[in-house]
Amino acid sequence: MQPALSKSRDRILTDFRAAHDEIRRLLAEGADLDLNRAQYRNPFLKVVNFRVSTGLLVINAHDRRHLWQAEQVHQAPAYPAESGNKPAGLSTR
Repeated sequence: MQPALSKSRDRILTDFRAAHDEIRRLLAEGADLDLNRAQYRNPFLKVVNFRVSTGLLVINAHDRRHLWQAEQVHQAPAYPAESGNKPAGLSTR
């Protein structure tokens, strides 16, 4: 996977929300499945299968890392301010 070179904040948030809407839809659709038994093929390493429950934990950790990275960029002294003010913090704490 190759990330886009640049996206607007609005586009990033829209894409983030859409991805999570899809995850919620899939969870609702598979509500009767045993997520510790159901498996799927890793999209990056085709020879590795994951339990769905593990995949959900990975998605959560991956999202937290992206939010942490965004906070680090936001806190960097060279972060561009809009209209002389930095945007509101990204912290999820």
